Amino acid sequence: SKIKGARDVKTEQIEGLPTLRIIPDRKELARYGVNISDVLSTVEAIRAGHPVGVLFEGGRRFPIVGRFAFDALISKDAHFVNVADLPITSAGFAQQKILIIATITKTSNNVKVLARKDHGVIKPSDLKSKKVAILKGTSSEIFAHYFLKSTNISLKDLTLINLRFEEMPFALSRGDIDAYIAIEPFVYNGANLLGNKSVVFSNNKIYTHTFNVVVNSDFALENPAAIKKFLRALIKSEDFIKKNKEESIKLVAESLGMENEALSKIWKDYDFSVSLDKSLIDNLEDNAKWALENGLFKSAKIPDFRAMIHEKPLKEIKPAAVNI
Repeated sequence: SKIKGARDVKTEQIEGLPTLRIIPDRKELARYGVNISDVLSTVEAIRAGHPVGVLFEGGRRFPIVGRFAFDALISKDAHFVNVADLPITSAGFAQQKILIIATITKTSNNVKVLARKDHGVIKPSDLKSKKVAILKGTSSEIFAHYFLKSTNISLKDLTLINLRFEEMPFALSRGDIDAYIAIEPFVYNGANLLGNKSVVFSNNKIYTHTFNVVVNSDFALENPAAIKKFLRALIKSEDFIKKNKEESIKLVAESLGMENEALSKIWKDYDFSVSLDKSLIDNLEDNAKWALENGLFKSAKIPDFRAMIHEKPLKEIKPAAVNI
């Protein structure tokens, strides 16, 4: 450039680029009770993400943006993503280039059943022949399998409706379904809508749900220092949660749209600690066995999940947190 103070100036094409137009069908949305603003928010989250929080590291602030996590990771639009164990199981079967650098939350009571008592569901066995919503391909479906098995019911005994977690409370409130199986805060939201018409079933011995930080394999190899910085920030967050329980509950409740008191009652169900241990591998392998038994993947071989764990950065920072 010949302009003083300018360097590496280049032109950018703004015409003739491909565009995608999404036009919501208002009649269909009204039929399902979906607000048009929810559709537009979802589209925006897919396209660019939406802010869900801020990570503090020293005096610096880093925005946390919600998006379809694995899509963003594989396309390298995101460096770090927080995902549950089942998407990692799927990634293992698909041989996607990802590495787990930490587990940050464990819970055995995150997935629950919410049902309508006025639809004849008083105890778990009453779910037989009822319309029950699940979100297929998620922990909701795995929990449903094992929970029903413990009550001598199979998924085939139900009329299964595939719904997003966000849709379930409203579908139950309208009476479109008799029950649903979901994670928090969607169980809380549904119980709040129904009041004393609702009943909640849970079983903390069936399924352990983990939330894990995953990176692209190429990013891990090229940016070891960035990974360590991120892990140090997570460990500081863990320390903050342990030392400031009430303030942590308040922050999370605001983010989830829950009452502080309601979140306080289930806070003990969650272990917020940065770690990597063998139970994660066991959990992923159990998920893989379930997936193969249900014909979700053609492969006859369980992926090598141990090879998908990148423990070196965490082990160098906090050795006691690693038990692989």
